[in-house]
Formats: sequence, structure tokens, C-alpha cells
Amino acid sequence: MRFPLYRVSLAVQILFMAIVFVIGLMGALNAILQKAVLEGSTKITVEVNQSMIKAAADEIGASGLLSDGPRLEKGLAAIRDRNKGLQSLFVSDGKVIVAASDPGKAGTILGGGASDKGSEIRAVLGDGNPKSEIEQRTDIVPRLTYIYPIESGGRRLGALVAKFSLAEEFGAITHLREALYRIMLVAGIVGVPLLFGLLWLMAIGPLRRLRRAAVKLAEGEFDLSLPQANSSELSGLSLALVAASVSIKSQYERYLSPQVVAVLQKEKGFLRDIRMRTTAAILMCDVEGFTSLSEGMDVNDLGLFLNGYFRTMTEIIFQKKGTLDKYMGDGILAVFGAPLPTAGYRLEAIEAAQEMVASFARNYRDWLPPHLRQGAPSSRIRVGIATGEVFYGNVGYERRSDFTALGRAVNLASRLQELNKETGTTILMDEETAKGLPEGDTRFRSAGEVLVRGISQGVKVLGA
Repeated sequence: MRFPLYRVSLAVQILFMAIVFVIGLMGALNAILQKAVLEGSTKITVEVNQSMIKAAADEIGASGLLSDGPRLEKGLAAIRDRNKGLQSLFVSDGKVIVAASDPGKAGTILGGGASDKGSEIRAVLGDGNPKSEIEQRTDIVPRLTYIYPIESGGRRLGALVAKFSLAEEFGAITHLREALYRIMLVAGIVGVPLLFGLLWLMAIGPLRRLRRAAVKLAEGEFDLSLPQANSSELSGLSLALVAASVSIKSQYERYLSPQVVAVLQKEKGFLRDIRMRTTAAILMCDVEGFTSLSEGMDVNDLGLFLNGYFRTMTEIIFQKKGTLDKYMGDGILAVFGAPLPTAGYRLEAIEAAQEMVASFARNYRDWLPPHLRQGAPSSRIRVGIATGEVFYGNVGYERRSDFTALGRAVNLASRLQELNKETGTTILMDEETAKGLPEGDTRFRSAGEVLVRGISQGVKVLGA
């Protein structure tokens, strides 16, 4: 069964990898040092004993001891006894052992096996080049074999074979390994936490910060601020996450007012419903004769006209601290004083209405397609403003909801916008909204008392 590694914490994975790394490093260093010490000590052993072996071979060749077996064996035994580490010494012609430092070895036929000593001796006798090698053995301590040719009268009569024990060298390796283990143990105790701490600073810590930032983003907190990471990959991921938060916020603000997004972000309104009762001024705007105006346009021209119209009207609403609630065909619903309250929301709604009317009169032909600008009839917008208590918040259900205002003031603003046709005004507001006008303001006059569908009593209105 395959272990699901993704379920293991990244910290545990990195700690495990750090331990494996240190253990692997210890093993690699041990192998490298063992090989280096063994090869180095073998070279030293060969060089130290080379003169002795050469002298012994020359003496054997010059003295004619090859023909006197007993004397040759005594001489070989004496050489072995004088040299520490020299385990055995024998003379061979490549086929049999002629004489040996160990009694009873003379006459032994050289066999094959993993390493055919006979063939090695015959190779030395053939080319005259001495040979040394570390003998592969089944016991723990390796052994150095040295083969040197014996010459007499210009002829190679045999070879002197010396076997040296590398116990001292191998012991040095053992001590070195023990020292290395102690060093590695201390290095592991100190190095693993340091390595883990470094990896934490470089990867785990920043990744956890990124995770927390992603959770905040999922909860609707778009104003992310992340510290500079220690690697280009993590820095790129941080920048991408911040860019994503900015992009998501801007996309929300395309469909919701910045004020609404700010409230939703502050109150975690993307995860729960937010509802409030507040007093606000509601502005309703509509283009007079829009149906006739749009008949001569195709869908692209109509889209361009509405884009210019909505852009201009909406920017005025935002400048006056209003909140865009929604577009309704060619109509606009805006709220002043909610969801973020302002002290002069009534006057702000009135001034926004006046600027919207003036801006439409100046610019509406520029929004039309060129072929309709010259013969286009004059047009205007009608605005209704009403102030009162409204319900403001989420309306809908879990799959689709709207953040909007509901209440008497909303219905009244809509009706006042329509009543401009009957009162001959462009802007019509109720008496509650007019309380926001400065004392002595003469921009608006009384339009009497009107009956509004759905409201039992007459409503006093002012218009301009």
C-alpha cells in the first residue's frame, strides 16, 4: 500500500530529508576516507618496503640461492622475522612455490581461484615490471601482495612474492571511522536543527504565511500584504497571490460598489449574510425616451452608449460618496448614507442628481454613434430622490444573492422619478430629502403634494 505522503506535514518531510542527508553524507565520507587512507597507506607500505624486497630479490639472484632450497628458506624466514607486518615470503617460477618462509610450502602448485597468482607471477616474469595489489580476502583485514622479479645473468629465474598485513593501516581506518562517527554525531545533533531552521526560514515559514494569506483571501480579505520571501519561487508565488487578491477585489468592484466591497470585506460578508436597518437617501435615475432613442442603434452602438452613460453617472455618484446599488436597463439606483454612513448624505444625493442632469445634457450626443449624433433629438434624464429607513443587505439564497436596499424610500424614489413627467421637473425629491438643503437655498421649488401608488397619504415634493 502506497503511503500518502501529502498527508505528512512539510516540516516532518523536510526534517526526515535532513536526517537522511546527514546519514548519507556520513556514509559517503566514511567510504571516501576509508578508500583514501587504505590506498595511501598501501602506497606508503609499498614504498617503504620496496627497497627491502628489491635488495632481497637481487641478493637471491646474485648469490645463487635458487639452487639451494634449505638455505633460501632460512634466508626468507630471517627476512620475514626482521620486518614487522611481513606475513609470508616465497619464491616462485610462476607454476610452483620454489621456497617459502613458512616450512612445508615448497613444492606447492599455484592454483587459480578468484585471482590466479601463477598468471600474475608469470606476467611479472614476462615484462619484468614489479606488481603490487591489495589482496581480496574473506576476513576483515586486507593484505598487500608484492611481486618482484629475480634476475641472474640477465635472465629472470623467478619472482619474490611478499605478503604484508595491513592490520595497522586498517586499524587506523577503524580509529578514523570512529572519530568520523563522533564528529558526524556532533554535526548531526547541531547540523540537523540548523538545517531544519534554515529550511524553515526559507520555505516552511513563508509557505505557512502564504497559506494564511490564501485563507484570508478565501474569506474575502483582499488587502493582502506579504513580506519578501527568500527565494525567487516563493517571491513569485507571493506576488501572484497579492496580484490575485487585487484582481479579485477589482472584479468585485465592477459589480458591487467599492463601499459595499469594503463592508463585505470588513464584516466577512462573503461568508455570511449582512443585514442592517438604516436611514439613507435613495436616488433613482432614468433616461427619458430611451426606447425611441435606442431603436436606431444596433446592439454594439447601444452598448457603447450605455457604457459612456453609466461611466459618467457612476463616477459622479462615487465622487459624492454614494453607493451604486444596481443598473436596471437604462436606470440607475444609488444609495447615499449606506452602507457607510456620511453626515451630509441628503445634500450629497441632491448635488449628485444636479451634476448627473447637467453632465447628461452636455455629453449624451458624444455617447451616440456618429451617424446618429446630428439628427438625434434632445434628451434628458429624470431623477427621483427619497429619504427614509431602508433595509440594506444580502437578499437571495446561497447560490445567488444581491446586496441591495429595500423599503418605502426605494419605492418612493422610483415613483418620484416617473412623476417628473407630470410635474414638468427633472429632479423631484420628497420633503425629508429637502432637509439636507442649506437654509435659504432656492434651487428647488415646491411641486405640491402628490399621491404615490402604494402610499396612503399624499407626499410633499420639491422639484427643479
